[in-house]
Amino acid sequence: MRPQLLDCIDGFAYQACGPARDRLDSVSAGFSALTGHSADRFTGDAGERYALLIDPQDQARVADAIAQAIATRQRFDVEYRLLRADGERRWVRERGIAVADATDAPPRIDGWVEDADAARRALDAAREALQRERRFIEHAAEGIFETTPDGRFLRANPALARLLGYPDPASLIERLNVARHRFYVDPQARDELLRRLEHDGRVEQFEARVRRADGRVLWISENVHAVRDDKGRLSRLQGTLVDISERKAQELRSATGALHDPLTGLPNRALLRDRLQHAIEAAQRRRRLLAVIVFDVDAAAATAPPLRPAVRDDLLRAAAARLPDCVRASDTVARYGAERFVLLLQDDVDAASIAQVTQRVLAELARPIPVDAHEATPRCSLGISVYPDHGTDADTLLRHAEFAMHEARRAGPNTFRMYTAELTHAVAQRVNLAGRLRQALQRDEFELHFQPKLMLVGARPVGAEALLRWKPAQGPGAPPSQFIPVAEDSGLIETLGQWVIDAACTAAVQWQRELGVPLPVSANVSARQFRHTDLVATVRRALAQSGLAPQSLEIEITESCLADDSGRFLRVLGELKALGVALSIDDFGTGYSSMAYLMHLPIDRLKIDQAFVAGLAADAPNDAILRAIVGLGHSLGLKVLAEGVETERQRQRLAALGCDEAQGYLFSPPVPLPRITAYLRDTLARAPDQAL
Repeated sequence: MRPQLLDCIDGFAYQACGPARDRLDSVSAGFSALTGHSADRFTGDAGERYALLIDPQDQARVADAIAQAIATRQRFDVEYRLLRADGERRWVRERGIAVADATDAPPRIDGWVEDADAARRALDAAREALQRERRFIEHAAEGIFETTPDGRFLRANPALARLLGYPDPASLIERLNVARHRFYVDPQARDELLRRLEHDGRVEQFEARVRRADGRVLWISENVHAVRDDKGRLSRLQGTLVDISERKAQELRSATGALHDPLTGLPNRALLRDRLQHAIEAAQRRRRLLAVIVFDVDAAAATAPPLRPAVRDDLLRAAAARLPDCVRASDTVARYGAERFVLLLQDDVDAASIAQVTQRVLAELARPIPVDAHEATPRCSLGISVYPDHGTDADTLLRHAEFAMHEARRAGPNTFRMYTAELTHAVAQRVNLAGRLRQALQRDEFELHFQPKLMLVGARPVGAEALLRWKPAQGPGAPPSQFIPVAEDSGLIETLGQWVIDAACTAAVQWQRELGVPLPVSANVSARQFRHTDLVATVRRALAQSGLAPQSLEIEITESCLADDSGRFLRVLGELKALGVALSIDDFGTGYSSMAYLMHLPIDRLKIDQAFVAGLAADAPNDAILRAIVGLGHSLGLKVLAEGVETERQRQRLAALGCDEAQGYLFSPPVPLPRITAYLRDTLARAPDQAL
């Protein structure tokens, strides 16, 4: 009975002679399963030494543990790596005891060896996760804290200490725990925070004024959630804190000057266009020239890694302060976008004066700018258009100057280009393409293809992305990479975007009806749709007309949507979220990304740009970047999806990094509606039991 019982248990029992276990007298049936070797090879008088199966790095430690146990008449319990016959190293746990008789013969050892690999790896993974969490908190740019309900700090990270003016977290905790009542300027702020926590369990974007160690007052925004004990009582507050003093100051400046940029104090877009229109009229009357110079101050290229938001603003502000010295008093310097500036030159404009101003701007911005305890030099490329040669209205002059700027950028940083006849041909091609796109809209020549999104583990489909394709009745079409930018410039993207949302909702209803499963559809939305259309009304109408449930629609946005009007951007996102639709950031990692603003966006998913996935196998830094993006997304409670997955190796690596979902040619290219429906049906049939 005893041998059969041992044979039913994982691992193996053994008896051996001598403390070195030079020979195993007998082993149970589990020996071969665990080691991969035949038991006959290591038992009996001619058997090989069992110690040969122990990793050389562990052999001395194991021998010492057993010898000490024998000497002290104690049991031994030791873990080590076992070398299997197939070459695999596997952690095992060995326990045993020496049994001595009355003679001087060496003691017999009765022992048990069991597989400990899964438990050991789980323990190592838990330790690594804990270390990652500690590193994340230590190196996070945002302040992270944990307090008691009465305001006593239990934990704080270095970023919070720096923000509040303390040398380290320990000093912050010691000082503020002595004078807790002095943290909030308004003594009622903590009471209001606690009241909202008791009611909702979580408070987002709680704004208040606090005191730094030096007495200076900051505006801060907190995201806080409640931690309760086993009796449901509030025991701790955990959250993040960011400095919003600059934003508050900007709001104040904006309230006092609607025609000036709050960050730089320069004329804004509205004031520039007004001055440009008046300058064109004056130049027409006097038969004079005027020049428009457009350029971006590329703050992202100034340093690596990219600057934090507050430091980026400091760099833009410092760069803008140098520009007025480059022009005459009669000229205008304006901030036209997030990093875009425009110079309007009028009165006595000629080739020499344009060249002089251009050289001054390049020279001024080429000088390093002190920011964040070091120096940064932004890249800058200038485009120039001249009235009346390159346009006779404000839109044309600005557009042609932008064309010239893009040409200068292709030539290299810190260069300039004049709008020329060569660019005219390119513009003509774009105009021709825009005309064809208008006809295509009238002729209903567009269709949607769909690319599935799947869980990385289990390959369960979680939806599909709608992608626009042009199928002209006559002649060749153009790929999206060509016609989408033209549609953006011409304004056609607004009509196309509405059609895409309507068609995507209708398609999702159809495949959900055929599949019986509510798989979401996602549609891309351009920055222009945010600025120039009532996007919320468009989505609401599409959902109502199609009958699609709001949670089955996901709107994909890019970070560029935030560039011109972040306030409107956030308001529209909030209204979309209130409808019940899901929101995701597309091509994440290619633009300016920061946890400081991500934490305020009501988004559900980050989509990692395919450029990072493509270099995953060959470029080690990509591993670190992807791990950071996945960690950032998960810390904010977001799903993380990788785009452009083309190989099984990429899929496996992304899964190992903790990425949740993927799409790409490994699974399916974009396909028409009937094929995506069939693909989803087949894929669901292969993985029916996984939850969505």
